[in-house]
Amino acid sequence: MTELLHAGRFRAAIDVFPEEPVPADHPIRSAPNVVLSAHRAGSIEGDSNLIGRMVADDLEAMAQGLPPWHMQPAEPEIVARLP
Repeated sequence: MTELLHAGRFRAAIDVFPEEPVPADHPIRSAPNVVLSAHRAGSIEGDSNLIGRMVADDLEAMAQGLPPWHMQPAEPEIVARLP
């Protein structure tokens, strides 16, 4: 997947990784068109529905050419500082 992202074949938003945290030198960190996020699963009843609604809202906005409202893209300079 990392190779395909670097080739510009698709875009991705990823919050679960085989190894966490993702190593600082992992090539996924420099891939274009990718948003990396810490995994945040809701543990309180109803959180899953809220998270799902937020994702659906943002996908609908992006499908219309608008920026996401709930989830903000990770800025490369911030991602580079993550452990």
